[in-house]
This record gives sequence, structure tokens and C-alpha cells, in this order.
Amino acid sequence: MRYLTLLAFLCSLLPALARADTASVYRAARDKIFQVRILEAGSGTRSAYGSGFAVDGKGDLITNFHVVSDLVDKPGQFVIETVDPAGQKQTAVLLAFDAINDLALLHVPVAPGSYVALAPAPTEQGARLYSIGLPMDQGFTISEGTYNGLVPDALTPRIHFTGPVNPGVSGGPVLDDAGQLVGVNVSTMGNSVGHLVPAAQVANLLANAGKLPLKASQSSALLTQQLTRHQDDYIGKLLASAWPSVHLGAYAAPGQIAPWMKCWADAEHVPTNLYGTTSYVCYPGTNETYVSESLRSGTVTIEHNYVSAEALGRQRFAWLMAQQSRQGWDGFGGSREDAGNFQCQDGFIRHGTVTLNTTLCVRALRKLPGLYDAALESLSIAGPGSGLVSQLKVRGASYDNILRLSQKFIEQITWKP
Repeated sequence: MRYLTLLAFLCSLLPALARADTASVYRAARDKIFQVRILEAGSGTRSAYGSGFAVDGKGDLITNFHVVSDLVDKPGQFVIETVDPAGQKQTAVLLAFDAINDLALLHVPVAPGSYVALAPAPTEQGARLYSIGLPMDQGFTISEGTYNGLVPDALTPRIHFTGPVNPGVSGGPVLDDAGQLVGVNVSTMGNSVGHLVPAAQVANLLANAGKLPLKASQSSALLTQQLTRHQDDYIGKLLASAWPSVHLGAYAAPGQIAPWMKCWADAEHVPTNLYGTTSYVCYPGTNETYVSESLRSGTVTIEHNYVSAEALGRQRFAWLMAQQSRQGWDGFGGSREDAGNFQCQDGFIRHGTVTLNTTLCVRALRKLPGLYDAALESLSIAGPGSGLVSQLKVRGASYDNILRLSQKFIEQITWKP
């Protein structure tokens, strides 16, 4: 009996003994990781930095696209430098990137002696993971966290990693106990809620990458191609789906039109104001695509503001509704190099028994030919003291898709059944 008890005790220790400890994981990975520095070409001064890791024995490294995006956004102005834990520096070149999944493939002349292998199967939820990178430029660091599956309803696949993903670790590997790649550090929502790009997306990039450095013209064209294909895909699905409605006063209006949107509502009814408002907003959460430091793409935002003010006279109510109307081009970002001015058209649109005073503003993205930002705003008066202001914002879409989304959005604003 004692023998069986002792044997059971020893067997219970085996999983713990077999599991790698943090120090051993770092020792095994140390020669495979790098700091990735973006240097201003003229002065050689660092402009941005992140992390990266070797993925084969030929000198190929993986990092995030947002770490090296300056090379695509401002060709000829920056170069890439990698630094290994021993302090050895190399100039790297950009071979390929996947902007939608925020990955980039680099190449250095002297290959490291070992590389990170990709994990062959999904990791079990709750499994221990190890994130490696250079947080806040504080040197090579390893931290523990846990795997919590894929982020539900994400527009692009992301792993929910419970652990720190601080600035500077972007592009660094996240490994399992065997030292194999589970994901790539990409972003954080704070409070140890991190997001990783799954290793499967790294495999896809490697399978489709070329062997020669990308020229500036190739990089720009590739970025436009990826963004165009992405917006065609997700907007096509939006247009083909049935949109649920949200009820606001006398109206039914577009609600959470995609599972990857986050929607919130609020109401304010202060008697001394003589009016009340109910607001409803759906935004894309973390599903936007990084284009450059000042520009994001691939998102749709919806906002409604219902106003009830029966105690006000006609003129005061008209003034109040005008105040609810907002400049639709606020919040798009981008510099004058990124985009032109918004060009707007307005008019009255009537469908059924609803009349909408509508304005559509569109601007071209100068570095991404064929793609535009757009803001659609509509205003409707339900009666002497109630009305609805609605907005649809689209970033980085084709003109045809903007028109089709705008039409569907307007047609969805009806009287509440």
C-alpha cells in the first residue's frame, strides 16, 4: 500500500518536472531573438524599435509590420538594423509583409546558428507561455503568461494572451514549454490582456514570401493590394448579411452589424435641460489595420444620437438638432501626405415615409490609390420634439463599397415597427 502511494506521488511530480522553467526557455531562445531598429537613413539615429526572431537557418527573421512600416510609408528615408543579445549589429532588408495580420519578414546576411520552430498544433487553453522581447528598450526580457484561446469574433485571428505585451516587445516570439512558436507579440489592451498573431499566420507569410528584397514601388503596391483585398472581403460580408436594428425613440436604425464590432448605449435625461438624449455607438475595437503611425484602415463605425425635446419650441429644437450634427471627418487621422481634403455632397433622401437630410463626405488616400475614407451623416425629424442623427464612418474602402454601404445604412433607418 505504501509502495502504491509513493508511486502515485512520484507520478504526480512528473508533469511538473517535465515542464520547462522560464530560465531554460530563455537560454534556449537567446540566440534566436533580436532587437529590430528603424534608423533614419541620413543620421543613423533610431526612429522606432521592436523585437524579432529567426525562423530559419538562412537569415530570415519575423517581426511586426507596424515595427517596420516606415520603410513602406516613407521609402528611402529609413533602414533596418538588427541587434542580437551579444550586441552584434546587422543591416536587414524587407522581404515580405502581411499588413492585415501585422507581420513582416526580414533578412540578414549572417544567419543565426538556430531558429524558432513553429508549434505543430494549437496549445491547450490555460497552458503556460513565454513572451520574449525588449519592453521599453530595457534589454532582452522574458515573461510568463497563459494561453486563453483565440479572441472571439475578431476580424483577423488573434490569440488572447494573459500576460504583459509592452511597447518594444512587438514582433517578439511567444513560446510554449518546448520553445516552439505559438504566436507573435502584437498589441495590448492593458491589465495583462495581450494579443498575439497566431503562428499559423507566420507559416502563411513564409509560404508566400519572395526571396529578394522588396523595392519601394513593390512595397507600396503590395500594401494597397492587401488593404483592397481585405476591405473587399469584410465589406462584402457586411453587405451580404442581414443587419439587426436598434430601437431609438420612434426609429429603428442599424445596430451591431458585425460580430467584431463593440456596441454601447447611454442615455441622459436631465429635467433642467428640457431635453433628453439617447446615444448608441458601435466601433471596431482592436480590429483596425495599422498602415502608418498616423493612419489606420479597414474599419467601420456607427453612431446614433436620438433627441427628445417636446418642451422646446420649433426654432430652439432645430438649433438643438443642429448641435447634435457633428463634423463627420473628425477622428480619421492621417497627414496631408496621407489623404486629400474631404469632398462633400448633401441632399434630402426619402425612402418609405422617412425623409433624411444626408451628407456624404469622402477623401482619397494619396498613398493607397483606389481607397478612400468616408463619413455619412443623416438627420431626421420625427415630430415637433424628436429626431435622430446617425453617422457611418468607413476607413480605407473602395468608392463603390462606400456607396453600397451608405445606401444600405440609409435604407435601414426606418420608423420603429
